[in-house]
Amino acid sequence: MTDYKLLCRQLEIFAEEDPGFVPLLSNASALLWEALPDINWAGFYLVMKKDVAEDDDGSDPRLTAGSDPAASDASALRLVLGPFQGKPACIHIEYGKGVCGTAWAEDATQLVADVHQFPGHIACDSASNSEIVVPIHIMRVCTAEDAKEGSGGACSSAENGLRKTGPVAAVLDIDSPLFGRFTEDDKAGLEAFVRVLEASLSLESPVLGRKPIESAETGAEGLLGATPAPGTPRDLGVLRVELEQTDRELLRLFERRMELSREVGLYKMEKGLPVLDSAKEAQKIRAAKDSLPDELKEYGARFQQVLMDLGKELQQSLRK
Repeated sequence: MTDYKLLCRQLEIFAEEDPGFVPLLSNASALLWEALPDINWAGFYLVMKKDVAEDDDGSDPRLTAGSDPAASDASALRLVLGPFQGKPACIHIEYGKGVCGTAWAEDATQLVADVHQFPGHIACDSASNSEIVVPIHIMRVCTAEDAKEGSGGACSSAENGLRKTGPVAAVLDIDSPLFGRFTEDDKAGLEAFVRVLEASLSLESPVLGRKPIESAETGAEGLLGATPAPGTPRDLGVLRVELEQTDRELLRLFERRMELSREVGLYKMEKGLPVLDSAKEAQKIRAAKDSLPDELKEYGARFQQVLMDLGKELQQSLRK
């Protein structure tokens, strides 16, 4: 059984290093390719405009980051092959065509046990017999005003903080030579995987990262809106997203610290040393205070004390 929780964690690690479309989707497809048995293709298709010349700065203006066909001419958009693992694949897929185009048009995961029974199926590889496609959205910060109005249920204070889902920007596509390969558990796991992608993807151009994304919903200001004037409080949604990211970093560091505390505890047990070293603790409290501005010194001392107390608690548990 595929460990989707581990896959999500691995994807988060890649996203921390570089959340751009190309590196993140490339590593995402590689993760899925290595982790999922009995598949013959795993990758992404991106929503792009057709037949537009390259901009002067070398960036690719075809990328729409999910321009909504309902709000424009759907015939001007199509899915274009992105990073993938497997055999060469179809390069272009039209809106509403095949499993991928249907997932885009309906904005819903397509779980297909037998692709040969799917109306309009596009056979990029004749060996494929089942398929799952999950739509991917550009996420923009849900402003305090959005949250107050409810935004039709789009604003949520769930695991990813206050976010608002934009139109479909891409789809994740996975094929298998087996009939009925993908289950409801796979659907739930892959949708969780996509949520990590949605929360992590760079707000820069998916191709070169040179230009802010512009779309019918976000405009030229980009997904986070205009930069506030000096002294103006930033939007609550933006602040909560940054807090969420900071908390994730703190938890990762906390996990590492507890691992080190365990190693220290084992060493002390082997050498017959006590868990508590009062002089060392006092030194660390002083160092914590000295490293912080005056208004944070006492908070820092308390934070350091809590960390040390938890480390001692872990070390004591090793002796029971």
